[in-house]
Amino acid sequence: MNHHRQRPFQTLSSRIAWSCPWYSVRQDEIITPDGKRGVYNTVSKSDAVWIVPVTGKGNVVLVYQYRYTVDDWYGICDEAGHIFLATGVVLETPRHEAAELL
Repeated sequence: MNHHRQRPFQTLSSRIAWSCPWYSVRQDEIITPDGKRGVYNTVSKSDAVWIVPVTGKGNVVLVYQYRYTVDDWYGICDEAGHIFLATGVVLETPRHEAAELL
């Protein structure tokens, strides 16, 4: 895989729009590969480590933590994550949005 290709997006400006001790939001003014101007927001965080503990009997141990953002006991933000297992996948030409480069 060639990681030294030309950058497909042009960054016109970049600024930290908001920050706290745990993460920041960087806002970049860009030109997309199709020549359109836009704004791209990125949440920047330090690296993290997750450990999935499995008991000797094969049980996965989960810890619930109260999260103010969603007034419930689980993740850290208001984004719901859904994990799917896809089997028997056949690769074809991708169809994507202009800002997505695959």
